[in-house]
Amino acid sequence: MLNENALDDEIVIVFMCKSNSARSVVAECIARKKWQGQGCQEPALDGCPFPGWEGTKKSFYSAGTQIKKDSSSSTGIKIGVTKALERAGYDILGLRSKGITSLTEELGDRRIHYVVTMCCEAEGDLKCNVTVRRALGLESANPLVPKHLSFPVCAPTDACRREGLTGEEEAANPFYDRLIHDVECFVEQLPTFLNSAEPMK
Repeated sequence: MLNENALDDEIVIVFMCKSNSARSVVAECIARKKWQGQGCQEPALDGCPFPGWEGTKKSFYSAGTQIKKDSSSSTGIKIGVTKALERAGYDILGLRSKGITSLTEELGDRRIHYVVTMCCEAEGDLKCNVTVRRALGLESANPLVPKHLSFPVCAPTDACRREGLTGEEEAANPFYDRLIHDVECFVEQLPTFLNSAEPMK
């Protein structure tokens, strides 16, 4: 169960994919709206969805393992993603693409409790990319390494390419809307999924 974190006053969860321009940043946005700031003061049996996290702040972030600047967007996020989030009623103010090293520098001494990888490339980088591993404290004798959960999601850009689309056309909307739907379903069950997370090595 999640109660091993009961003594922490904040639980930090980072969603991660290769470029942080679609899947992981969507998860950050949706999770913040769904869960962020909910202290769950009630006893777990009375409705707190995060058993063991009663009274604990949840903070959600996202990052990429191989950031490449998207010249079509000042934030680095795919235009199709921002439009889909807005269609679904989400506030995108402040969302931006960032690398894992930049994120950990921003977090400073705050501990990352969970890393959720959302593509195969990011999962591979956790094992082999020295820069990523160093940013997460995996290359040192750190007893407080994050736990890892893998939840791969199909990239809407891949679906667009198969259809000969750039991703900015109206015809691309269903692919991005499907991403929002899939991530919403995942985030709704996030407390359950995190119970199966494993310590990183």
